[in-house]
Amino acid sequence: MLICFVYPLSKADTLFDDMQLLKAFRDSFIDRRDGFISSWSHSQTSPCNWTGIRCDGLTVSQIDLSCSVSPLNLLFPRLIGEFRSLKHLNLSHCAFTGHIFPEFWELKKLEVLDLSYNRLSGRLPPSIAKLKYLRQLILDDNNFSGRLPSTIGQLTELKELSLRANSFSGNLPEELGSLQLLQSLDISSNILSGNIPSSLGNLTKLLFFTARQNRLTGRICPEIGKLRMLQILDLAWNSLTGTIPAAIGNLKDLRVLDLQSCRFTGSVPEEVSMLSNLTYLNLAQNDFDGELPSNIGRLLNLVYLIAPNSGLTGTIPSQLGNCKKLKIIDLSFNLFDGPLPDSLAGLESINSLVLVSNRLSGYLGELQLISLELSMNKLSGKIPDQLWESKTLMAISLNDNLLEGSLSVAVANITTLERLQLENNLFGGRITPGIGKLKNLTNLSLHGNKLTGEIPSELFECTKLVSLDLGANRLTGNIPKSISKLKLLDNLVLSDNKLYGPIPEEICSGFQKVPLPDSEYVQHYGMLDLSYNELEGPIPVQSSTALS
Repeated sequence: MLICFVYPLSKADTLFDDMQLLKAFRDSFIDRRDGFISSWSHSQTSPCNWTGIRCDGLTVSQIDLSCSVSPLNLLFPRLIGEFRSLKHLNLSHCAFTGHIFPEFWELKKLEVLDLSYNRLSGRLPPSIAKLKYLRQLILDDNNFSGRLPSTIGQLTELKELSLRANSFSGNLPEELGSLQLLQSLDISSNILSGNIPSSLGNLTKLLFFTARQNRLTGRICPEIGKLRMLQILDLAWNSLTGTIPAAIGNLKDLRVLDLQSCRFTGSVPEEVSMLSNLTYLNLAQNDFDGELPSNIGRLLNLVYLIAPNSGLTGTIPSQLGNCKKLKIIDLSFNLFDGPLPDSLAGLESINSLVLVSNRLSGYLGELQLISLELSMNKLSGKIPDQLWESKTLMAISLNDNLLEGSLSVAVANITTLERLQLENNLFGGRITPGIGKLKNLTNLSLHGNKLTGEIPSELFECTKLVSLDLGANRLTGNIPKSISKLKLLDNLVLSDNKLYGPIPEEICSGFQKVPLPDSEYVQHYGMLDLSYNELEGPIPVQSSTALS
């Protein structure tokens, strides 16, 4: 009779196996011993002391490559599946490619798995449920696709689930609602569709939830109000419809609410004003009907109010002036009417006020603004001299209003100004020579007014000008030769005036230089338009390629 004895592996054998596996793992990168992996090549160093490696007793419990400095650009390593005691695995930024092999999901002791910023593809299998101790699952910025398996709901120890920037599709599984320890859920930038499951209301420990840039439809379910610990809610760039539920007012810890570019209708609920910790509110590009809630002034911590092109009507609530921490207000392309509330003049922290394309009138007192955007409204009368006393303004846009009068000599006082756009108003009189004191000016447009007289030579002391548009006025006289001082000029429009005399050779001196990177305001460089004047003589050779 043959008797066989089977002896269990000793701890030394286990350590030997894991050490051999680590060396084999290292040798698989033999051609890439630069950057991070170079620290593994010292023969005298125990593998347990290699950078990113941690041994728990006699087994390898952590492998943390984090190859952000030196991506490996290799197939996903099969040897990883042999480290059966692994608890922490970080292979982020390594540019691994290919599918994850089935044996990988047998690493049942994993608690942290970060495979972000690779080029991995394929589907998540139902066997992912075997990783029942997993606390963090981070798969951002890969090429994973297909539906999320319902078995993901069995990972009940998860605190962070991040699947951003993949190609996951289909409906969100109801089973996500079983992850009751979850604190962070990021499914943004995929092609997920269908409704947001009401079961997500069970995630009462959730602090962060973003599903932006998907194809989600339907309404926000009232169960959202159960997420009372939520601090960030971002559902932007989806096809969500219906009204914002009143239950949103239960989210008292919410700091960020981003509902941009959906299809929400109805009114903005009064309950939004109950979000007393809110710092960022974005309602842009929706189909709301009605006014901003009058008690929005209760949001005393609000810093950003973004709601352009959102269908809002009525007057801008005067209570908004209570939000003293506001830095940016953008309510452009709505149907607001009436006067600008005087209370906004008390917003001491504000630096950008954008109210383009409404039906507003009136004027605000001096604000510590950096940017003032009030184009396409019904502003009328003269620009108060107080505006030119600002010590902070860098950009003023008042295009397409009914402003009149002459440009005040006080304009010379706003020396911080870089962009001044006063197109299509009713300004008349001469261009004040004081404008030449605006040494930081890069863009000036007075197009479409009733300005008369000659172009003042002092204007060309603004030597940082990239774009100058004086077209469609009633200017007369010669084009001053001192225009040659504008060495950075690349966009010049003097058309539709009564200018006469020769075109000076110096007119294109700036067009030979590389312009300042100011394309935010100028879309077409290299334009010279002198048409519809009474100019005479030869066209300067240098201007022949730019002249319109």
